[in-house]
Amino acid sequence: MDASRIDRINELYHKSQSVGLTDEEKEEQAKLERAGEQRERLLREQEKAGEEKKALQDFGAELAAYRSLGQELQKAQEVYLAAVEKEERLGAVYQRENRAFLDEQAGILAEGLEEGRVCPVCGSLHHPSPARKSEGAPTEAQLRKSEAAFRKAQDETREASAEAAKKKGGVQEKAAYLRERLAGLLKYDQAASEESSKAGRTFQPEGLPGARELFLGGAWEQELGRRYERLEERLSGLTRQIREEEAGIRRKEELGREIPGAEEKSRRIQEELSGLRERLAAA
Repeated sequence: MDASRIDRINELYHKSQSVGLTDEEKEEQAKLERAGEQRERLLREQEKAGEEKKALQDFGAELAAYRSLGQELQKAQEVYLAAVEKEERLGAVYQRENRAFLDEQAGILAEGLEEGRVCPVCGSLHHPSPARKSEGAPTEAQLRKSEAAFRKAQDETREASAEAAKKKGGVQEKAAYLRERLAGLLKYDQAASEESSKAGRTFQPEGLPGARELFLGGAWEQELGRRYERLEERLSGLTRQIREEEAGIRRKEELGREIPGAEEKSRRIQEELSGLRERLAAA
């Protein structure tokens, strides 16, 4: 209730105390005194706007959590790629050393071969091109160490893959949930879509962001930001209006206590004046 309405109530009140109110003025006063109904309507609007604001705040918190999950997934994927690179590198080392070790073993056996005697490997009696002993070949202990490092790298790759897959599943699940929440927040039902089209908006239901867009942001996030700002302005205005209505209610209660007495006083005055006129007429 603004100041002009309060002033009008005061004006009607003071007039009722002096000369009384006309029927039209009494009707106006009754309308002005329905401040309680207006307050209840404003309170309902305030509650609804508050719920929508909270929904936006909750979505913002969930979106922040989703983006944190996305960052964790990125790190897990980086760990996996590093593990793959390490596995491939150590695998190549092991394969190279294993080949060198086998070649070395072949060279050692060849040193003991004699023409006419059976080869313990192939059974041949003739040995025209025996393997030569290589230089710098690993020992069996060194080879086993390389193999152990390679096998460990394989295990680490499998673990990193499983961890990245787990986080990817969590991100996808959260993204699906956020898309559903976002559709509700942006009113993506048939009526809202038609209204958006009439208003010339280009952001349509099929434009709901995917997992990547949820992580990076976009037009939908800007729309939520604008809606949040409008809600804050609306809530501020409603709070001001409710205070004005409550001031009107307090004034109404005062009038409710004072006006009946004023009307009774006005009635007695009118009766006295009427009686005086009758006596004067009879004189």
